[in-house]
Order: sequence, then C-alpha cells, then structure tokens
Amino acid sequence: MSHRVGFDPREYSDDVSLPAVRLRRTSPQASEATNRKIRVLIVDDDISVRSALEAVLRLQPDVEVIGFSGDGADAVVFAEREKPDVVVLDLLLPKMDGAEAAKSIAVRSGVVMVSGSPEYSHKTGALDVVDAFLSKPVDPQRLVQAVRRANRAAESRRRLLPRTIKAP
Repeated sequence: MSHRVGFDPREYSDDVSLPAVRLRRTSPQASEATNRKIRVLIVDDDISVRSALEAVLRLQPDVEVIGFSGDGADAVVFAEREKPDVVVLDLLLPKMDGAEAAKSIAVRSGVVMVSGSPEYSHKTGALDVVDAFLSKPVDPQRLVQAVRRANRAAESRRRLLPRTIKAP
C-alpha cells in the first residue's frame, strides 16, 4: 500500500538502503524557550512514508529530524538513548507494534501516532498514551501541528515528573 503526504516519495529513492535505525548526529540545543528545535524520531516500516514525513518536517524551522526506525523495538532503544522530544510512530510495526512501543516512549517523549488503520487503535489502547493520532495519508499541516502539540505535552510531563516521584 502506498502512502502519500503531498509529494512523490520516489524523489527519495536513495534512502532505500537505510538500516533499521538511521541516526543523524546533532547536538541537543537549549530549551524550547530559547528557540531550540524540536528533535523528532520517525518510526514507520514503509520507507516511502518515512521519507514523506521527513520531507514535511524538514521544511519547518523549529523541527529537526534526528533519526529513523522501521520497527517498534528499535524505536524504543533509540528513544531511550537519544531522548527525542517527539516520536512520530506508526501503529502497525514489526517486532513490537506502535501501541506497545508508545507505552515506553511516552514516559520521556511526545508521541504522534499515525496509522492507515485507525479502527485498530481503539482495540490496543494506544490512544491512552499518545499526544496525537493521525490517519494516513497524513495531512502535512496536521502533522506539523501534532508534532508541536506533542512537544508541549511532553515538556509539561517532564517538568512534572521529578515532582511526582518520591524518594523511598
């Protein structure tokens, strides 16, 4: 099944040889209050969808795509190691589905869930831990809005987290 996000993904055919996780080394900058870019991990098993999502986000001056993954298990490892601000996560993934991955990722990062099968999300409980849910094909403007909203939600959780955990 082909997914489009307002451009021809064949323009990005050089990305076909991507490993399961591709990391763009960037140094985290200051907080959003000082105009820091939102660091985003894109997770989808369809390379054309990953490329399309990247193309949309790359046009935003406040967003930086720091890596890619094609499965949920690798996404969890990547998110723990690189601590992206937001993870754009497909619902149906190999190794570990997006709903299960979101439960681990949402503790630290904002989660924007995307799916070509939105009816499946209600069965998994995925909506309980995500900040936004978008159906494929993803509207570019809604994607950008969802990433920004998920980033704000994750920042709020990170500020509250130290206060809610009490030492034994």
